[in-house]
Amino acid sequence: MWKLYIKIHDYLNAIKPFITKLFNFSRDNVEAMWNSLNEQDQQLSKFDMKKFDWTKYMINHCKGIRLFLLNEDDSTFEVILDLKDFSGFIKPLKLYLLLQAFGSSGCTKAFT
Repeated sequence: MWKLYIKIHDYLNAIKPFITKLFNFSRDNVEAMWNSLNEQDQQLSKFDMKKFDWTKYMINHCKGIRLFLLNEDDSTFEVILDLKDFSGFIKPLKLYLLLQAFGSSGCTKAFT
């Protein structure tokens, strides 16, 4: 269990700049580029967000976190996908949310 706490703490430290700062992005240039393409080029680019598979993206995102940040075995993720049971994410998610809630008050210092 302690290893899980350390992994989550390391993960929170890695993403801290992205969750504690405000970033403003503009998509004006991307939209202008997209609109300048003819229909054939638009079909070739596969850049249309209306056709983007967000479910597949989220599955790959979660798999990447488990494989590369939490260093978990790939076989455990495939079992979860086969069972369509995402309860394997619930416990780490609860812990993550607790750390986020108490992180700003300095309570995460106990994990270092």
